[in-house]
Amino acid sequence: MKPPAGSICKSSVELQIDPLIAVWVMAVVKVLHVSDTHNMHWEIGELPAADVLVHTGDFSNKGTDQEIHDFTAWLQHVSKQFVLILVIPGNHDWFSTVDQVGHGLLDPHIVVSPGFMHQKFVEVGLPENCKILDHEEISVMGIRVFGSAWCPWHPDHRPDGVANKKGSQRLFQAWQQRRPNDNVQHRFGEIPVGVDLLLTHGPAKGIMDCLGTPGRGWGSSRSLFEAICASKPRVHLFGHLHEQRGLWTKGPAGFEGGIEYRAYPSASAFVTTGPPPKDYPCELVSCNAMMNHPGIDRLDPCIAGRPRAIQVNVQACVSQVPEPLMPETKRQYHILNTAHQRLLATDGEKVYISCIQEDGTSWQIITCPHEPDAVYIVNSLWGKFLDMQGELVQVWNNGGRDIQTVITQNTSRHARNLRWRLVDCPHAPGTSYMVNLRHDKFLDTHGEQVWGWNNNGLTSDKVIRGSTSCHAGNLRWILYCL
Repeated sequence: MKPPAGSICKSSVELQIDPLIAVWVMAVVKVLHVSDTHNMHWEIGELPAADVLVHTGDFSNKGTDQEIHDFTAWLQHVSKQFVLILVIPGNHDWFSTVDQVGHGLLDPHIVVSPGFMHQKFVEVGLPENCKILDHEEISVMGIRVFGSAWCPWHPDHRPDGVANKKGSQRLFQAWQQRRPNDNVQHRFGEIPVGVDLLLTHGPAKGIMDCLGTPGRGWGSSRSLFEAICASKPRVHLFGHLHEQRGLWTKGPAGFEGGIEYRAYPSASAFVTTGPPPKDYPCELVSCNAMMNHPGIDRLDPCIAGRPRAIQVNVQACVSQVPEPLMPETKRQYHILNTAHQRLLATDGEKVYISCIQEDGTSWQIITCPHEPDAVYIVNSLWGKFLDMQGELVQVWNNGGRDIQTVITQNTSRHARNLRWRLVDCPHAPGTSYMVNLRHDKFLDTHGEQVWGWNNNGLTSDKVIRGSTSCHAGNLRWILYCL
């Protein structure tokens, strides 16, 4: 059994108890949406509290190395406030790269290779909890997010085509060579079905794409509209059109909300092409291009919009086990690290985290009959227990003994090496800490290996209270019942 997809949240946290398994918590994941800040990120001011920060492009004017370095410095400055920060490039963020390709200074095949923009950020100090998404999906705190970045060959006015610039033409040709059987000019067909948050830079055709005449759009994509109707994301976040900054939310009678942008304070909201169709699948549509539009309001560039807070419900299985689980139970779990979005895994000897689901990524959670509130964490494939020896984390079953025998005999002075306490995280609802009872150390990872850690001997309570830095997600896990 897997948790249902997230949904727009307007209520408080709810608990649903399955006495045979665990507590499922309907946690509120807070997402903060910013977009089109155009080098003015430092002018945003203090950001509201949230779990995830999302920037949907045009963080710069031209995407130069200096601009990327400055934006990265801002990400470093705010990263401690969030579990995860997700960014996709917009059209302006590709300008410098496209020009370099056009002048023969940069190989287009390198640019269209996966992770090109992410690596540019890494080279100047991208925080560990920040990710530049390149047409890829990531899960955070139980919600699925897909980032569909602006393709560098698209013209600004239509992300369905190929611009006439030499650099744009070369980049599209390089991408076609990587995908010889795919002749389309966009990548919206890669959006997976059922994601909770879809991030693009521009709008879908006919939705917040109006420049003044209803029915006539600019900078939008018909292909994106069709992809959204097919993939049915719950939330669509974007920017690109500054004069279309606004919000649509689906209610019983259709979409409610509209455009927030005004040319001057006493002016009416800027015109748009009406709400999305009633059968449009998104529950919420947000255009949050935050810079003003100097061509309309005749003002100097400034941050005119505010960061937009969005709440998403996600149902996750968390730590409490209200009824004893007998060793013969067949319930299995995936254990996901929130910082790295990888699964706890073992090959029968080593313990690590994996970016894919494999045979060694399923675990049983079994209550300990010898000690209240303690559980065993047993790999379903190997029948081996998660075992901590100081900082070393391994799997063990005492020479091949079965699970029931190991538990029955687990009464020696080393018994608590196998016993764990699952503690709800007060900072990120729906996530848990996994604390070894003998060593009072947390299961910790920095991306591949796992080990025990307690910040040089601090008690688990003190570690949890201080677990608010940009690295806090290394200690946080989500348990998904399969």
